Amino acid sequence: MADDDEKAKGGSYKPVVIGCLVSVVLTIVFNYGIYVGTHEEIDSRATTGQPAGTDAKSSFSFAAVVDKVDPSVVSIYTFAHDGPQGINGGATQSSGAGLIIRSDGYILTSAHFVQANSTVLVGLHDKRKLNAKLIGKDPFTDLAVLKVEANDLPIATFGDSAKIRPGDWAIAIGSPLGFDHTVTLGVVSAINRSLGDLNNHVEVIQTDAAINFGSLGGPLINSQGEVIGLNVAVRNYAQNIAFAVPIKVARDIAGKIIELGGNIPRPYLGIYMQDVSAAMAKQLGLPDVDGVMVKEVVANGPCQKAGLFKNDLIRKVDGVKVATTKEVRAVIGERKPGAVIVFSVNRKSEEEDRKVIVGEYPNI
Repeated sequence: MADDDEKAKGGSYKPVVIGCLVSVVLTIVFNYGIYVGTHEEIDSRATTGQPAGTDAKSSFSFAAVVDKVDPSVVSIYTFAHDGPQGINGGATQSSGAGLIIRSDGYILTSAHFVQANSTVLVGLHDKRKLNAKLIGKDPFTDLAVLKVEANDLPIATFGDSAKIRPGDWAIAIGSPLGFDHTVTLGVVSAINRSLGDLNNHVEVIQTDAAINFGSLGGPLINSQGEVIGLNVAVRNYAQNIAFAVPIKVARDIAGKIIELGGNIPRPYLGIYMQDVSAAMAKQLGLPDVDGVMVKEVVANGPCQKAGLFKNDLIRKVDGVKVATTKEVRAVIGERKPGAVIVFSVNRKSEEEDRKVIVGEYPNI
């Protein structure tokens, strides 16, 4: 009888235990389903490029970012007449882009395709086409300022180009081959690049956003719709290697051009330089690498007139030791045209000083 009572008591616990086990299993399965479903959604967003926190049914686009800047971007057409009456009565044409920097009609662009004797036409975002006047250009940085007679023009928001990093989004707007307001997307490939096309006078931003020649002069913007640079150069025979002057530098130059009402007087030496490597020093028989090599001397330039030659090793400039081209430019940048500076050079293991009268950078 006692055995029967114990069996009866044990039997009453079995349904409870089984129910608890089933409940635990169902809870684990349910939570695992939520976990898997959530992570499948996250993984899907990662592969499609959709930012986290957006509706899975929506698609991400940079259209709103571009809309912030596009109204301030202009197309620029220049007509350089061939001779007093032109060849066959015609004119050569080039095109580029520009950026409105003041609401009263001042436009920043690239300098190399805008000539002083050219007729310049500017196409605004609202389809108006206006004649433009060249205020001034700075070939030192390949920047120029134009002026159209208009008011209340839209201005873009300017970003802090000092805060950009390689890998940041980069968006270019321009007019390649006359296709105005073309948008291309890439990233900031590198910063603080020295570019021979600008004679290494300014450190530029490198981007892989597709920029063709008609896009030069247009803005480079970030993912917040802020202008971070002005596109000035592309690398020939390469794909998606382009360069922009940081917007802080570009705006400073534009301000000086407007203030002076024309070109900025720049110091000019008439030499091309390069840093010295250990291999170069050994090949040329130099005693060491302390100095900057004269790579080329421009005919009739200030340095040629002072007696500097190719392969001279510049040790000091006005008594200041220099080891890189950047250091030489820093010293020269503080001098004005007409100033006299002393180059201490090593030539065939002999040290000598050369006095150079600083020229003015040619407006070409």
